Amino acid sequence: MSSSVLEKALRFGRYFIAFAILFFLFKHFFELLRKLDLESISFNPLWLLTSFAILIIYRTLRVFPWLTLYQSTTSKSVSFLSSWTLLQLSELGRYLPGKVGQFVGISVLCCSLEISRGDAIASTFLQLAFQCLLGVFIGIPVLLSPEAKELLQKMFTNLWHNSFRSITLFGAFVGIGAVLFILLRKRLSSQKVHIQTAIRSIFSFNKMFRLTVIYLLLWACLGVGFFFFVKSIYPIQIVQLPIIMSVYPFAWSIGFLSFITPGGLGVREGVLSIFSAACLPPATATLVALLSRLWVINTEVILAGIAWGCYYRQKRKKDKLL
Repeated sequence: MSSSVLEKALRFGRYFIAFAILFFLFKHFFELLRKLDLESISFNPLWLLTSFAILIIYRTLRVFPWLTLYQSTTSKSVSFLSSWTLLQLSELGRYLPGKVGQFVGISVLCCSLEISRGDAIASTFLQLAFQCLLGVFIGIPVLLSPEAKELLQKMFTNLWHNSFRSITLFGAFVGIGAVLFILLRKRLSSQKVHIQTAIRSIFSFNKMFRLTVIYLLLWACLGVGFFFFVKSIYPIQIVQLPIIMSVYPFAWSIGFLSFITPGGLGVREGVLSIFSAACLPPATATLVALLSRLWVINTEVILAGIAWGCYYRQKRKKDKLL
């Protein structure tokens, strides 16, 4: 009973931490608001619609590497529509309490979509591993840029002046993250055989190279979409495209790897606000970071609504056959 209570407390504690981070981001933004040059903020609906279109294309194309992983594991064919429906619906589970909401969603949906549950979870796990690893790799040029070095130096100076608070906060993050990681590992232990089989099935140079190239292209696609999203708010120049393309994958990966908050909520925005300041004014960078979550959530909800219609239609057909 005490273990169950502790687990629930940790789950909902993640939301408290996420909203605490967002609160400080909003507070930081309002402090910088007076420094914001309102004349530089120019909303452009054309660039915003373009960014939404690219984000939708990215989320659709991401099904292909998942299919590659799944079919390499099972040697069975599955329709593109079923795979697309599964991914769009299950990803909303990232915002539910616990770090395994996405995998729980896969477990519930697989039966009606005629997809192997264990292999689908293993394929999703490997997909996320590829995404995070390459996202961090893509972000290395940003970390090494002169602008980022200056920002990091200022950040570490502020942390040094508030060393006690920094150590306390870091210890809390590490402690809660370690416990949540243990809970995640326990939940995935039942899928250990499927994950090992999936790893063995793709452990060849050709498959690894192909998957790496695909994911790099997907990250590039998402980076371009984020660039147009920023351009819809602030007149950023094309020469800053490489930095913007690197910042978002890095922030997404750090947010996902933080076992602290659901869906990287707060952490992703914090990283975005820090490193976007390398090519944007500080207040604008914070504004972009906060609005980027709405940019993603709106797309997720729209695609999930379409996917739910496809799922309901497919489920009704299956029930009629039975």
